[in-house]
Amino acid sequence: MGKGSLGPASKLVWPALQTTLGRQIAKGLPPHVKETIRGIADGAGLDVQTFVDGCTMPDAVMWVAARAMQLRGHGPAVAHRIALGLGCTSALAWGDATADGMLLHARNFDYHGVGCWPSNKALLFHTPDHGQRFVSVAAAGVGLGGITAMNEAGLTLTVHQHMFTDRTKLGGTPIGIVGDEVMRHARDLDDAERILGSHTPVGCWTYVISDGHAREVLCWEENPERQRAIRVREEGTFGYANVYLDEALGQSEVSLYGSYWRHNQGRHARVNALLDERRGALDPAGMASILGDTGTGGCRIRDSIAMVMTVGSVVFRPEDGTVWVGTGEAPTSRGTFVPFSLSAQGHDPDKGELRVGALEDEADREAFERFRQSYVAYVDESDVGRAHALLREACALSPRQPLYHSLRGLYALEAGEL
Repeated sequence: MGKGSLGPASKLVWPALQTTLGRQIAKGLPPHVKETIRGIADGAGLDVQTFVDGCTMPDAVMWVAARAMQLRGHGPAVAHRIALGLGCTSALAWGDATADGMLLHARNFDYHGVGCWPSNKALLFHTPDHGQRFVSVAAAGVGLGGITAMNEAGLTLTVHQHMFTDRTKLGGTPIGIVGDEVMRHARDLDDAERILGSHTPVGCWTYVISDGHAREVLCWEENPERQRAIRVREEGTFGYANVYLDEALGQSEVSLYGSYWRHNQGRHARVNALLDERRGALDPAGMASILGDTGTGGCRIRDSIAMVMTVGSVVFRPEDGTVWVGTGEAPTSRGTFVPFSLSAQGHDPDKGELRVGALEDEADREAFERFRQSYVAYVDESDVGRAHALLREACALSPRQPLYHSLRGLYALEAGEL
């Protein structure tokens, strides 16, 4: 959740939000994290406090959103509805579900920053003074490895945000830190569970962690009041979106936007259906194609896994330390995945590139690109006129796509044209 999601009021709300909540959350940053933040800020020529404010933004905005839901408040209609694709997808397969038995962990990172995250994508190879080597996939300026990562013990980690819940609490550990500790110190899922259980979060999250050698998955769901560990081993596949599996945690989820929940449930059902349908033949290319799936047809947002906010995509193969990273503009899962090696700490062309979406209809591809540009124009640039013009082009290129017509109508309402 980013400051752009606050809509046109973000320029006024953001400074006050960070001066109050952000600074309080920053008190929970451990010394090595503060040192990392200072190092990146100094190296990039940035003001340290401004950079700290950015690091604490996800938890700060989640806390505000939770308070708004408790008061039955509603944010800017278009800003929220254009961002209904917010939500990550994880797909894992191992054993008799994959072609060679090796565990594969694929992940789409759906988040704000559509106009800047993909073009500043970064692969970080970490060699800490204390702990294991690991690789994280993020963007320039994200120095910790606690969101999307793999370590030399063969563990992979991805994080999912639960946005529309009303359970947040200041004073906990900010997001990104605990996952980084898991990558540094955990050698198996028992270690990972122990580390996760030793912290209380500010917000509401799920960690999907796999052990490539043991071929087992830990799904750790949490909010500040409850933590639940789910182990998956015999099933051979596991798909996850942004809906709690634990019933007690699920009771904290607020039905604020019906389309948001339908999309999350649609992605959850779709990823698990694809894993089951392709069971036994899944390989890195097959897992990448799941990340690039655009749904069963009809509305592009209903059960599509590849979304306008898909700003990061990876396929991990932890048994040999290989990671394929999606490139290009969002959705980064519909293009070329480039291979890298953790052991060699660099590009590994011998593993081969993965390609997704080559057979996509050209008109549909161009229409979605206009939609992406419209999103950036509205959310990042506050240019409603340009956003509306781009949506008109998307509608002309793909006249049967209801998502584009729906958003065009919302733009027209905001502009007073209807």
